[in-house]
Amino acid sequence: MKIPTKITLSLIGWLFLFQIASAQTINRNAWNLGLTSGIAHMGDNESFDADGYYHASFNLGFFPAANFAFGLEANYSNFNFDNGPYPAIGVGPFIRFYLAKNIYSHASYEAGLAGDDAYGYDKFTFNFGYSLFLNKSFALEPKIFYVFHNESGDSFDFNGPGIGLGIQAFINRH
Repeated sequence: MKIPTKITLSLIGWLFLFQIASAQTINRNAWNLGLTSGIAHMGDNESFDADGYYHASFNLGFFPAANFAFGLEANYSNFNFDNGPYPAIGVGPFIRFYLAKNIYSHASYEAGLAGDDAYGYDKFTFNFGYSLFLNKSFALEPKIFYVFHNESGDSFDFNGPGIGLGIQAFINRH
């Protein structure tokens, strides 16, 4: 067995052990409804320099098991270039897993249309965040994320880290 495989299996094992030992954050059969936004620096590619990136997302999810959710996310993104903004609108699935009490990982895939010419794109986003519960039903969620944005051409492919903040409402949380 190769070393990266051993390391990956060890990390998965530790996460499951830590999950078993930690308190339940979100119970089974709960729903979440939320809004999140974030900013990032997407860096440069061969053709363009991206000055910045902004996104706002709406999500709806269901917890079929404790601390694990899946759902649908609608997203508006805006890249800022020297020659002006470049908007994108998309939709796609997400999964969320609470690694420890209030600490979660969230991954989403999105497909949509971008720019004035409505080019197709897809985007993967990976988040790590903290659910700061204000009461049983509402949480503020600061997060860090990394975006992989791939356009149907080669010119608008960007990757980059960012920070964000969201608010989530939890329905049927015990």
